[in-house]
Amino acid sequence: MRLGGVDIISRATRSSMRVLLSLGVAILLVHYLEIDISEVTVLGIRLELNQTEGVIKSVLFIVLVSHVVQWFGDFLSLRNWNVALKSTEVQILFGGRTTLVSKLEMYLKDWENLKSIADEGKADVFEKQIELLSSETRKLRRFVLGDTIYAWFYVVLWSLVLPLGIGIWAWKAV
Repeated sequence: MRLGGVDIISRATRSSMRVLLSLGVAILLVHYLEIDISEVTVLGIRLELNQTEGVIKSVLFIVLVSHVVQWFGDFLSLRNWNVALKSTEVQILFGGRTTLVSKLEMYLKDWENLKSIADEGKADVFEKQIELLSSETRKLRRFVLGDTIYAWFYVVLWSLVLPLGIGIWAWKAV
């Protein structure tokens, strides 16, 4: 699903979802079809049954955590869809300084600047700024998931609940 030409679920999240679903379904098939995994080799090393279960649970745990982290990052991005970077006094990685300021806050500052332009009597600049701010304000969106039932289905059910449900079910089956 795309919003404004941008994927609302990132490639990393879709990849972790596919890995989690594939691994979970494979584990469930092995468990419910009673496939013998006593002869499993990993990287050329033959593992005994109790070792195989430990390896499978470890890999499944890593994939579960990875997917939750990726999904949560995407969800935070969706929550702050109208956010833009602007320099301030907040420290970031490698000594830089920045913070997130909502586009609405930036527009409010622009309106304040517009008031000062009007006080100075620059009518032509004033009209251009009004048109620019009006068109940019129309582009602001509400919280993305508030728009449609399909967005909730795609972001929450399809991208989080389904993979986690299969992953947890597979975890219990091992």
